[in-house]
Amino acid sequence: MCSMSYAVLSLLKERNDEYSVIEASSSVHLSPNEMAEKLVFLRDFFTVSGKNEHSKGVVHFIREDALVGVQITCDAARWKLSLPSLFTPKVIGVLIGLTLSLLLVTAVQEAFSTMVLFSSSTYWMLCLLAFSTLWHELGHIQAAKDYGLKRISIGAGIYYFFPVLFTDMTSAYLLERPKRLVIGLAGIYFEWIYALILLSCFQIWGVQVFAQAGLIVLIKSFYNLNPFFKTDGYWVLSDFLQIHQLRDSAYQCLGRFLVSKNTLLKDERTLCIYALVHLSFYIVFAVFLIQRLTVHLRQIFALSLYELDLGTVKIGGMLAIEFLAFFHLFKLLLQAIYSLPKYLAGVTKN
Repeated sequence: MCSMSYAVLSLLKERNDEYSVIEASSSVHLSPNEMAEKLVFLRDFFTVSGKNEHSKGVVHFIREDALVGVQITCDAARWKLSLPSLFTPKVIGVLIGLTLSLLLVTAVQEAFSTMVLFSSSTYWMLCLLAFSTLWHELGHIQAAKDYGLKRISIGAGIYYFFPVLFTDMTSAYLLERPKRLVIGLAGIYFEWIYALILLSCFQIWGVQVFAQAGLIVLIKSFYNLNPFFKTDGYWVLSDFLQIHQLRDSAYQCLGRFLVSKNTLLKDERTLCIYALVHLSFYIVFAVFLIQRLTVHLRQIFALSLYELDLGTVKIGGMLAIEFLAFFHLFKLLLQAIYSLPKYLAGVTKN
């Protein structure tokens, strides 16, 4: 996909309407007629109505923000698994209901027994959790394919020193909003299916590693629903509200309100509430993170060189993760300070 096509898709993502994109064609140095032709081409290229079903994949090097990796755009026809029935309301309801039921049964059983989280089966649990990441991305891919996207973009890279998998769903903005929302939530939905399988295995064979992995996968799915980090929950909420760059727009709206004191419209109230909750969340998270860092640093400094064991390694691992999270928060603070003139310009302009 060429840079011009990506620019048009990004503009469509921002404007969320093809007519608005055509009106803004000059921003990407195209005439209105050229923009209309480009949208037709992109729709033909990415959806099932197009030709060349088995064109070769295109590899891109990705480097943006804290992500460095490789991405490939290829035909969805190469993805052989076809599970369209998983995205009907009845099937979704049944699978989620079964998962919640098994979760409740498992929780009650484990309340009367001892579950050792990092046992001798830790290696197998980590393997099951690693597969859940791949399964999550396959959920996005399967939903995109079922809803008519002929070409998909998948990739792998390093994000804040951690290996990650990701799917680029920018082309989903060629679809209607309800379908985009389902595609955005499909990864979390697949995690619940995976947790259902793991908890079922625990009920059948009684192997605790399945229960441990299933519970962690469910916890991870709720983390992915978080609308304050840029995970699936953030992008789904942004798409649901039809607001591009939700976080920046919310803080600009809050700034305008604090300066002008004008009566807020309904959409503006929503943005201001999001900005306040977002700010509160990060303050609470920062306080919690500093408290945990302090505890783990004291534990590390209290150890001698002869006390290195598995517990020490666990503390060191948690300390490393907490330092990375703190680095992320500090980076966000620097970005906010750097973007302050832009926020103020947006406030005074409006």
